[in-house]
Amino acid sequence: MSRSVKFSIRLPEEINTQLEAICRKRRGVTKTAIVEAAVKDFLSPSDSDKKEALIGRHLSRIERRLKAVERGNEILGEALGLFVRVWLTNTLELPEEQKEVAERAGGRRYSSFVKVLGERLQAGNCLFDEIPREVLIKADEFFDVEEEGTEED
Repeated sequence: MSRSVKFSIRLPEEINTQLEAICRKRRGVTKTAIVEAAVKDFLSPSDSDKKEALIGRHLSRIERRLKAVERGNEILGEALGLFVRVWLTNTLELPEEQKEVAERAGGRRYSSFVKVLGERLQAGNCLFDEIPREVLIKADEFFDVEEEGTEED
């Protein structure tokens, strides 16, 4: 058994009243035992505190992943918008007699596009691999950036 050290503390009257009420309800429980348990709980986090910290870390990871998905969607939206703008700007309206031929050619070109897209995806290639990393991910959006040895006055 470990040696005990005597402490003298002052508590507000309300806390003392609550301690005495608990001691009356539970036989064999002393104010000292209750205060000792409270101090132990304060000094070493309980399982619920550990679980809460673990859940907090998981939520932080999920938040970072969601930010990455959100950033990817922004990039895709901008790429699609830019493509549509360039396409509409540079594509001339065809005369009626050329539309049927153009639709057949467009169908072949679209099939070719889908084939190349499928091959790229199967090979693991991605548009995001071609974008510079600094554009895709901004460190301050995903990580706590603290420089060692620098403090602001």
